[in-house]
Amino acid sequence: SVVSHECDDGDLPVPGATITYKTSYLNEGYTAAYNVTFEDYIPENTTYVFHSMRSSIPAKLYFWVKGSAGVSGDWTTEEPKNTDRVVKLKWVLERPLQPVKISNEASGFLQYSVKINYL
Repeated sequence: SVVSHECDDGDLPVPGATITYKTSYLNEGYTAAYNVTFEDYIPENTTYVFHSMRSSIPAKLYFWVKGSAGVSGDWTTEEPKNTDRVVKLKWVLERPLQPVKISNEASGFLQYSVKINYL
């Protein structure tokens, strides 16, 4: 996989800037991959940007939202409007990822954005 990031506000990420993370993937095997799942933590000192989670292949999107009063949290498919409680993201591809040797649908990308928090 290839991971890249882009910052909207020039070369140096500064508080308030938006960073977009994009991960590319490819099935180089000989058979289809089923129930392909990706997870990523929201980096420390950043906040998930509402409605920024993307997938080039149809995927079910999940958000790990930390609970209040010491409760650890749980997965939800409902994107929370209070995004500062989002800790982790999960994509579950809705169809098999075909191998590159037999299909041009063997690769894709995932994407999300965060804002750098003011400390």
